[in-house]
Amino acid sequence: MIRLWWNETLRLVWCKRFLAVFPAFALATLLALADLLPLVRAYGVQMNVWDGVFGTMAHWLYFRFIILLVFVFLTADTLVQDISSNWSWLVLPRTNSRMRWWTAKVLSLFSAALVYFIIGFLIVFAISATQLPYAPNFSEYATQGSSFNAGVGTLKFPEGANPFVLSAKMILYSAFSSAVFMMIPVTISIIVRQGYVALLIPFTWIFLSNFWQTNKFIFSIDLIPRLFYGSYFSSFSSRVIDLSTSLVYLALVGIVFYFAGGYMIKRTDF
Repeated sequence: MIRLWWNETLRLVWCKRFLAVFPAFALATLLALADLLPLVRAYGVQMNVWDGVFGTMAHWLYFRFIILLVFVFLTADTLVQDISSNWSWLVLPRTNSRMRWWTAKVLSLFSAALVYFIIGFLIVFAISATQLPYAPNFSEYATQGSSFNAGVGTLKFPEGANPFVLSAKMILYSAFSSAVFMMIPVTISIIVRQGYVALLIPFTWIFLSNFWQTNKFIFSIDLIPRLFYGSYFSSFSSRVIDLSTSLVYLALVGIVFYFAGGYMIKRTDF
């Protein structure tokens, strides 16, 4: 089982496509710094490297339309590729059950997401460190707000929070939530074996979610806002999202699609 999971993970992260992680996070960082640095230079706002890190990875637009979309591109059609390349025909006869293969496939989404966000964090931190000074804690701008904005972007972090601990939580949560989200198109692709469909579902969902979040009911059931760790530090949000509730909600979605995928895998002819 471990070897199967390891092989599936390598198929996701040890490929040319995965190199997209570097320009994706670099672009998001540069866009975030373009927002922050003018405040430092023109108004003397005191910031440090953590403003660059959380101003990038906890920025709603950059997370949704760059970081999350690139992860969709990297993983959405993984099962379709396995079938079209005959990889599934090579692996399935060597496993004790199809459920083991499906379990390894699901676990590989989580491990690939973790690798993706760890590498992304290192990229963001390295670029931010070239423009902003290092400090072991959050700046006053991030914790108390200013006349220009409250916190990084529209975020306000608690005073005394350890940025290293918060970074670890952000990476783990982002990896978990993104992997759960990708279980949906991957499960659907068991039946609809078209790569463009597996990509189109999350792409369309991400863009439409940006327009229907003003509706209270749709917002409460929409998965997209719960994928974003920065939602739990928003100082201006008119919609309160509870972290514990989101974890339970994401876990339930993951469990449902895991068993649904397992059921379909057992009855699908590859």
